[in-house]
Amino acid sequence: MDERAISVASDENLRQLGIVAQGDILALRAFATGQLNKTPSADRKEDQEDSREQRKKMLIEKLVLGRKKVSGRDSGSSKEKKAKVMEAP
Repeated sequence: MDERAISVASDENLRQLGIVAQGDILALRAFATGQLNKTPSADRKEDQEDSREQRKKMLIEKLVLGRKKVSGRDSGSSKEKKAKVMEAP
């Protein structure tokens, strides 16, 4: 049985399939209902893809801006920087 069949099946149908305890029936129905609600519809998938694309663009922009800031700094080697620090009074 799939999630939809479980959610519409009667207690008696589920008992015939071997689920005798009422708590097990309720837990199974709760699980099936949760799975049905969790499955994204076509519209939700499109929204998720759109937001994912927007997030990708934002992260790429941050990376590019970060690189520009770093490339504008002094590009001297670390040995040269240490030498400058040692020379300072």
